[in-house]
Amino acid sequence: MSVTEYYDHGQYAKNLNFNHLINGMATALDDGTGVIQVYSKADLDSYIADNELVVVMYGARWCLKCVVGLLAYVSHTSRSIYAALTFLKVDVTDSPPLADQAGLYGIPSWHFYRSGKKISEMWGHDPSTLKRKLSELAAFQDSAEYGVI
Repeated sequence: MSVTEYYDHGQYAKNLNFNHLINGMATALDDGTGVIQVYSKADLDSYIADNELVVVMYGARWCLKCVVGLLAYVSHTSRSIYAALTFLKVDVTDSPPLADQAGLYGIPSWHFYRSGKKISEMWGHDPSTLKRKLSELAAFQDSAEYGVI
């Protein structure tokens, strides 16, 4: 049975052992990664308003592509070129209203903010596009120019 069959259109895994493994990986990524878990609209709005450059990842613990995407996301948080970025994540299972507010097309999804305004978004697991978007957002830190990435 393929991984795609386990997570067809975001449905929960049928194999509990596999689901347990994915949940364990996601839990291990929760501490000390530089990524801030957000649970409420007020907290999300506050982080976006109070930080110049923000990236929000929307995903779920039961979603294999989200966990793999989170691994790629976390790998960028310690890089000095991204030091100006604030990395947030929202688990759509824990915080459904935040997922509804974001108007997601699917998960994983990333939204990119500068000075409180969303300037770009992407969805799906594509590490090269994520890296490019993070680099483009980080380049704004010394620029007065606003744009869409």
